Amino acid sequence: MQCGTLSVPLDWDRPNGEHVDLAVIRHLASRPRERIGSAFLNPGGPGQSGVEVVGEGGADFDKWGGGRFDVVGWDPRGTGASSPVSCFRSDSERDQFWAGVSIPLDHGRVAGLPAQDRRARAPVR
Repeated sequence: MQCGTLSVPLDWDRPNGEHVDLAVIRHLASRPRERIGSAFLNPGGPGQSGVEVVGEGGADFDKWGGGRFDVVGWDPRGTGASSPVSCFRSDSERDQFWAGVSIPLDHGRVAGLPAQDRRARAPVR
């Protein structure tokens, strides 16, 4: 396994602006003379660590690729060992955004929502 970090733009529309670090891991192909490339494993989510998935299952992914691919995983922004992210510049900006928003936490509250909202939300169990 090889581990490291990559510095990437926080906003791809501003590549020279603020950067964050992404944790990455690579499980090397077990048949390096027959290596044909790298397979990038998207960890899914939300909040799933690709570093953890490859770290724990890299040998299995290697077998599935016939030992011919390096298997690469990463922790998406704000997860695992990658840089944390914030969607707001301050606590007051966050509080203003969420002011008046109510999130139903049980089936009874979800049932009281308008029909179109009930289709879009599942009760938390």
